[in-house]
Order: sequence, then C-alpha cells, then structure tokens
Amino acid sequence: GVARLRGDLSEFRGEFAASQELSEVQDILEGRMLAAQQDLSEEMRRLLARQQRRPPDAPVGGIPIDSEYVIFVIDTSGSMSSYTWSLVVQKMSQTLDIYPHVKGIQVMNDMGQYMFPDTRRAWMKDSPSTRKRIIGALDAWAPFSNSSPVEGINAAIQTFYRPDRKISIYTLGDDFSGRSIRAVV
Repeated sequence: GVARLRGDLSEFRGEFAASQELSEVQDILEGRMLAAQQDLSEEMRRLLARQQRRPPDAPVGGIPIDSEYVIFVIDTSGSMSSYTWSLVVQKMSQTLDIYPHVKGIQVMNDMGQYMFPDTRRAWMKDSPSTRKRIIGALDAWAPFSNSSPVEGINAAIQTFYRPDRKISIYTLGDDFSGRSIRAVV
C-alpha cells in the first residue's frame, strides 16, 4: 500500500513538474508572440504614416480621372441584360465613386437614347440623388439596342464635345462589331 502510494506520488510530482515546465514554455512563447505582434503593429503604423495618398487627379490604371464631365454609353442588348447587367451596375457605381464630384453626368445607351429623355442634350447636375436615380433606373432600363456602341459614342461626342471641357466617355458593353474604335472617335 505505502509503496504504491509513494509511486503514485512520485508519478504525480513528475507530471506536475512536466506540466509546470510546459506552462513556463507556453508563457515564454506567449510573451514572444505579444512582442512580435507589438512590433508588427508599430511597423504597420510606420508604413501607413509613410503611405502617400493618391492625388485626386492621378491616373487610375493609366486613365486620367481629371474629367469634369462623365458620359456612360451602355449596351442595353439582350445579352447584356440577361447575363451581365449586375456587372454593369457594379462597374458604373465604381466608376462614379472614382469621380466624387463632376460638373455633369449623362447616360445613354449604345444607340444614343438617353436614360432620362427629359435630360436629352443636357448635362444632369451631379448630386447624390442624381447618382442614386441613375443606379436605380438601370434595373428597368431596356431600350432597343443593336449591341454596337458606335451610335452612342458618336451621339455623345457630337452633342457634348467642347474644346474647353474635360469629358470622359465610358462604354459598358459586351460586343463591338466594328473594325476599329479609332474610326468611331
């Protein structure tokens, strides 16, 4: 009996010592991890402080975003509305986000038909409500389309081009049947 109890006691002491050593190792590792995390946090703050903000008129993907006016020419053909319309809405929202404020916005389809006929041949004033109205109208907008942006691009240029205006024309579509876009513009 006593020998067995001494053996059990010895075994428990061994397990306790091993457990205590493991706990000490865990404490050391935890301390090192906290120090490393703190070093990383300090490095992140240092890097973020050094990070330069992109000037508002810096190019995005090589495209200057200094335009004062933005025109969207959107392919409203069946292939677009059936398969990629959610992407059109997403890309249009992203493009508008790049331009926090412009002097005017216009939206027409690839045939040159205006999204809002009451704004025909005129700029829509930029505002949060105008942007919301445009994005909201996309879901129900489905005028006839021949799936080629040529007519819309020509209408946009002929109607809105002025030498003193910085205008961007964004064409959203899934098909261009012409030989060269240069011939269009």
